[in-house]
Amino acid sequence: MLLSMFDSKIVEIFAGYGITGLALLGAIILAIKFDWSLKGVSSAGKVFLSTLTLIIVGGIIFIAATLSSSYDKVYEGKIDDVGVVMELTISNGKISGREYYKEIRKDIIIVGTYNKENETILLWEQWPNGRKEGEYKGKLNENTISGTWTRLRDNKKRKFLLTETESDYEDLR
Repeated sequence: MLLSMFDSKIVEIFAGYGITGLALLGAIILAIKFDWSLKGVSSAGKVFLSTLTLIIVGGIIFIAATLSSSYDKVYEGKIDDVGVVMELTISNGKISGREYYKEIRKDIIIVGTYNKENETILLWEQWPNGRKEGEYKGKLNENTISGTWTRLRDNKKRKFLLTETESDYEDLR
């Protein structure tokens, strides 16, 4: 009965905020289940108060998530003529993620920084042994990252252009 109050869309929205969103949804369900010991309140009144609380807490979560400076994005594009896919998490000026060269067929760790004021981005490819192989310097605009990729061992430079996509990283590999 309790879960019937929660449309699958609501669960999907909370799940979109990761484990934190699901934990908050779980806390809300528990609060509703225990009725907060509302003595003298009719069942309809309890349902109304529970729904109102859900809307308020959901609104707070939505606002907090909207104002958050952390987000995940998937980009697809090329370094010259080499296909590459990136999944990046940008949070408070720090970047982490992974990339996949379609020719090499391996995930490579990405670390870096983002300066929101001038929209500059600096990324490094970090191999499992810790060695930094390549460096991306460029601009992060609304839905693209463009600039110069440099192979660090010989300073060879190539242009790159990546475009944000709605596709899943795993599907693009």
